[in-house]
Amino acid sequence: HDDITNYCVVDNKGIAHIEKYSTEALGLLKIDILGLRTLSVLEDSGVDIDWYNLKWDDPKTYDLFNSGRLCGIFQFDGNAMRNVSSQITFKTINEIDAVTALARPGPLSSGITAKYIERFNGITYDDNLSRYHMQDTFGLPLYQEQSMSIVRNIGGFNWEDTIAVRKGIGKSQGQEYFKPFWEKFLTGALSNGVPEDEALKIWQMIIAMGAYQMNKAHTFS
Repeated sequence: HDDITNYCVVDNKGIAHIEKYSTEALGLLKIDILGLRTLSVLEDSGVDIDWYNLKWDDPKTYDLFNSGRLCGIFQFDGNAMRNVSSQITFKTINEIDAVTALARPGPLSSGITAKYIERFNGITYDDNLSRYHMQDTFGLPLYQEQSMSIVRNIGGFNWEDTIAVRKGIGKSQGQEYFKPFWEKFLTGALSNGVPEDEALKIWQMIIAMGAYQMNKAHTFS
């Protein structure tokens, strides 16, 4: 086992000073630990909560979300989240999960958030993406996993390139990061019967996620 000081500076409080991408290049493990004030509030409330048997169909919970009283609710008290929430009628845990993903830079900047709200509220659509693990999200890629499905099934990407795309999305690498993948995506799309103009629209939607898109494992947890 090597001493951490062989890789970076450690101050007198025991805090290692190293840029996050350098930890990956060095093979070091980086763990993000959230300090959630909400959990402290719940613990101090005196209410006995069975965390492993929470009800997902509690009407009062959805009434609270639909009332717009979101201050203090983790993830939902930010301006973007509150704005998106005000345009959705929450009925199930799936809507809560979807909004968690929708109020992120990628879906917002790509127009996916606006399209989701329109389709959720009854606007009809004709979209051939629905069959790629997007039946429950109105044919729109809300999550990283869905973007991965698109580049795999439409672009014909191997797993190495698919993971590279996911990393670009998850690490907010921006649209420039995806330029080397376009020709490969177009070739795969054409071979799968998708016209070039349609392939370009799909690709523009994917690269907009370079601003950051969440993964469903994260939103649902």
